[in-house]
Amino acid sequence: MRVRISDKQVLQSITPVQLMAYLRSKGATQLDEYPGKATIWQYGNEELLVPLATRFADYPARMADVLAALEREEDRSQLLIEADLRHSGFDVIRVRNVSEDTRDGSLNIMRSVDFVSQTRDLLLAAACSAATHKISYPGRKPQDAERFMDSVRFAQTAHGSFILQLLAPVAPDLNVQGTLVDIPEALPYEKRVVPTLQSGLEALNTAAQQASNDSRLEHFQQAAASGLTTNLCDAVTALHESLKPQYIEIGISYSANRRQQRPLARISVDAGYMPLIREASAAIKAT
Repeated sequence: MRVRISDKQVLQSITPVQLMAYLRSKGATQLDEYPGKATIWQYGNEELLVPLATRFADYPARMADVLAALEREEDRSQLLIEADLRHSGFDVIRVRNVSEDTRDGSLNIMRSVDFVSQTRDLLLAAACSAATHKISYPGRKPQDAERFMDSVRFAQTAHGSFILQLLAPVAPDLNVQGTLVDIPEALPYEKRVVPTLQSGLEALNTAAQQASNDSRLEHFQQAAASGLTTNLCDAVTALHESLKPQYIEIGISYSANRRQQRPLARISVDAGYMPLIREASAAIKAT
């Protein structure tokens, strides 16, 4: 038997923008609108009424109806659906540490400090690359990158080994009534950072797989266009050196506020590549 959410504060906290972004990301279609009051959506076999203001007295009851309909259509628990709604305005980066030290879901406090610091460095490397597309950032970081990092939040640690969750906000596209509108996504800076992290990590894997002693530096330098930087190399190797994991996996789920939906990504860098990545980073810095 699945749990039904009845807490009025939780139901009240689900905003119309979150719900409409979620429905659009799932392929639902808006059928009608009552300006200032509600919109009507078709989602599979379910027809949903979405109030446009949380001030309505029956707002929690309407959200309870919506969650029940989503539960029927998606055949999954309301708790999972509510969590997705809560995070719909964020790109979510999950960094998973699978090691002997995390078998019971906990982590030594000093290694936890390293884990948080190096996870920050991982995302900061992508934020720098998305700003100015250089291959190395040894000193002061771009102001756009620093502002972006100030907006990122830590979410609750997820279950499964030891997982840190970072929330990178993604603003919705709204009209004057606060309704989501279909406009081309020009990918402003804030929306480029997390895709740059994904492409940089994928490029790191590819460069490490293809690199021979003769072409190692060339492969890594060419990958800079995809977001691979010496800072990203250093963050990845530092995670492996300080935590001694079996592997580190980076999972990325993109915000429902994005006009162009992106599939869930999972990237892990083989521990055997660490010496090669470290050497390539040092060689690039020396050039």
